[in-house]
Amino acid sequence: WGIEADDSAGHPLTVMPIGVLIQAIAALGVERFAPTALLTVLKHPLVRSGADRLVWLDGVRRLDVALRGPRPAPGLDGLAAWLKSGNERERANRDRAVDWWAETAPVFKEFEAAFASARASFGDLLTAIRHLLEILGGEHVWAGTAGRCAADLFTELSSRHELGPNDFAHDDLLPLLRLLLAEKAIRPPQGGHPRLAIYGLIEARLQQPDFLILGGLNEGN
Repeated sequence: WGIEADDSAGHPLTVMPIGVLIQAIAALGVERFAPTALLTVLKHPLVRSGADRLVWLDGVRRLDVALRGPRPAPGLDGLAAWLKSGNERERANRDRAVDWWAETAPVFKEFEAAFASARASFGDLLTAIRHLLEILGGEHVWAGTAGRCAADLFTELSSRHELGPNDFAHDDLLPLLRLLLAEKAIRPPQGGHPRLAIYGLIEARLQQPDFLILGGLNEGN
């Protein structure tokens, strides 16, 4: 109905577009370019969102079709080998994606190298994720309330990563990022509907509205 009510609780950064992309990129590194993880990143709305997005998505669709079937070997080399293999029927689909992927794959080289290193710290992986974010989405990924919040979080974590965890393993990256992102609430700017708002319990008690709708009540109470 076109109603924008102020919501004091906001939404966790995990469900905002930038938060979803951060998690997808982390999963891409941890899963070593598994097809599902790769396509999730390539299809994200913040990736190549400029004038060339339709051309980008055309290439992604060709890659999507080419990757259907058994899972390729891990990493960029595994994907490249997969696209150059197969029987005559499979080659028809894979040949359509070979050139596009050959031009796109170098974008991920440094990112793959960071995740391939057993000595990579939490800070190293954060740097790799942030760098790939900016390559794929440009500086505008940090725009808006959610983008600025994500940028501030990266800056804070990068400056304090030496404090731990010391025994960090790559498999711990995604759960840790989800936890850190979930702690950040993105609240819309004030100035929504003049007579409607969504409040928490304490805030609601401080108001004197014309009507107050209480949620969570059992039928008959």
